Amino acid sequence: NMIGKARAKTIIAGVPGFGLVGTIATGYLAEKLKAEKIGTAWFEELPATIAIHENKIVHPISFYKSKKYEIIIAHGITGNAGVEWKIANILKELAKKTGAKKIVTIEGVGSQNPEPEAKAYYYTSEEKEKKKLENAGCQPLREGIIMGVTSALMIQPPEQLTTIFTEAHAQM
Repeated sequence: NMIGKARAKTIIAGVPGFGLVGTIATGYLAEKLKAEKIGTAWFEELPATIAIHENKIVHPISFYKSKKYEIIIAHGITGNAGVEWKIANILKELAKKTGAKKIVTIEGVGSQNPEPEAKAYYYTSEEKEKKKLENAGCQPLREGIIMGVTSALMIQPPEQLTTIFTEAHAQM
């Protein structure tokens, strides 16, 4: 894999969670940016699962690089129960190896909102990020229980961590 040679400013990570928001968003982002696949990860603790997309294998966790935007996208397709800490540590190690100063995770959050347009929320400890996110229409997440990889990153944070939460309905 080519991860060791990659340089990036930001890592954007999405793993399965509520509404599959992170998985869908990072898959879309990798495809839209025509990002180059630079590596994969898997764990024996998880069921052997892959996806096929456009006649290509999508691994449990794939890493993509957009040179133009200087980002690495971590795209997960399988549940991560039991390996949340391992994935969080991989993301932090990846940030160190690539020089990335920021990790951004994308998560779903439950919604009772009947409106078709979902609201977006954020959590960050970085003052500069707060203004950027609010200018983009995100609101601070005031209440919530966070689980999984994002929670592991929040408990033992990297240098800079931002999480974007998008509303999703439980039926999805």
